[in-house]
Amino acid sequence: QISDAGITGVNLEEKAFAIWDIELSFSIADLIGLRSLKLSGCYKITDYSFERCFNFKELKEISLARLLQISDHGIERLALGCPSLEVVDFSECRTITDRCIETITKCEPRLTTLKLQNCTQITDKAIRHIVENCRVLRVLNIRGCINISSYAEKKLSAVKSLRYLHGTTPEVI
Repeated sequence: QISDAGITGVNLEEKAFAIWDIELSFSIADLIGLRSLKLSGCYKITDYSFERCFNFKELKEISLARLLQISDHGIERLALGCPSLEVVDFSECRTITDRCIETITKCEPRLTTLKLQNCTQITDKAIRHIVENCRVLRVLNIRGCINISSYAEKKLSAVKSLRYLHGTTPEVI
């Protein structure tokens, strides 16, 4: 399994016991021109990786499905460090909140696909942020987002670019 040590090149557990030369370690941050990154299911990744390594100006697609230890702070670092994101998958990330969605929709003007399937902390506020900020969004998956009302879901019709909605209720648009 990939962990913070695998992403950053710094093993925090070993660092406590030995002198660690950060300059000699490999970090994902060294990958210039990275365009797609799939970290789905890497449950050991925390905000530390986003704070230390996520500064990819050309990254267009990221999958963080089933990451269990990321928070609003990590998503903020991701959004600020990766301004070209078009496809973001947060499916089954139980820690993703409305604030995360606000941050990602405000910082990523090119966002075309947003997958939030089974993100149980997402509420109607997230839908409001999507409607207000996503001008080119084509695909949205909110299936299993149990705190989104059908009323809020209907508001998504205001996103004129939206072509595929996998919603909480059948065919609301």
